Amino acid sequence: RLKAVVFSPRTAKMSFRRLLAVVVGARICSGATTSSFLAVSSRDFVFRGKTVFLSGANQPWLSYGWDFGNNQPRSNTCALQSYIRNVSAAGGNSIRMWVFIEGRHIPQYDQNGNVIATDKSKTLIPDLRRYIRFAASQNVFVNLCLWNGAKMQHFWESNVAAFFDPKDGDSKLTSFIDNVLTPMVHALKDEPGLMAWEIMNEPEGSVQTGIVDDEPCFDTTTLEGFQSCVGCAPDWTKGDIPMRRLQKFVNRQSAAIKAADPKALVTVGAWAVYAATDQQLSPPPGHAEGGSATAGGSPRKWFFDYWKDECLVKAGGLAT
Repeated sequence: RLKAVVFSPRTAKMSFRRLLAVVVGARICSGATTSSFLAVSSRDFVFRGKTVFLSGANQPWLSYGWDFGNNQPRSNTCALQSYIRNVSAAGGNSIRMWVFIEGRHIPQYDQNGNVIATDKSKTLIPDLRRYIRFAASQNVFVNLCLWNGAKMQHFWESNVAAFFDPKDGDSKLTSFIDNVLTPMVHALKDEPGLMAWEIMNEPEGSVQTGIVDDEPCFDTTTLEGFQSCVGCAPDWTKGDIPMRRLQKFVNRQSAAIKAADPKALVTVGAWAVYAATDQQLSPPPGHAEGGSATAGGSPRKWFFDYWKDECLVKAGGLAT
């Protein structure tokens, strides 16, 4: 089922709303120039000198974690293209598609859990290129979401959890960056239809809440205030990953993407606006204005931007 999505020009946020009107006039698939790629100018998206309002669909998969690579049949390609046609026919100009998700089928691992290749058949990159080029032919931009932090089961049952192992998670993530992510970005960086790379969908689904830290970027007492919100509280996967580790995960991959393609747009699919802005807006439904006190005794803030560059750099140490 397709969900409508509207993308914010803030490169570390996404907001999901109803399908709205498109105000883009430039065709995506025409000849490449220095302005042939989506970019951010001030608070706007721009493409070929024109302001772009991105409106389209969050697919996000046809077969969960099994849409690209490993010699996908032609029927799968045709099915994916049919959804792009539907978005274009409805007036949309963007689609959000997931890639590795939980790492169940791709990428390829060795016996020790290190990533050694995109997939066994080495067809992932050609599949993605074909998908992006077809989307461009339909005037649709593609946002590729790499991982999912919101699977509704115990987080540690997924392969992506290996990247957060305190013992060797960093080295395993390095193997993914070196053997898959960087080659993939290099191979696709000249595709005008590639809108952005999204590191993870709803990482808050696996975050450890209620952690008190002198560094606000790593303090998750703000998120603890949602535990009474049935169906909307963070850490519903019971992953209990410290925010610092999630931010480092995002930082390292963002830096790798930027190193391979400096013009690339990189984003995170935040679970809710509460974790994606520092503006103190109205509290969540059912919560009193101002909220209860945090563990430190100060009034609770319902909003904190955990995914701003400042926090990502503090966690991972790499410029993004």
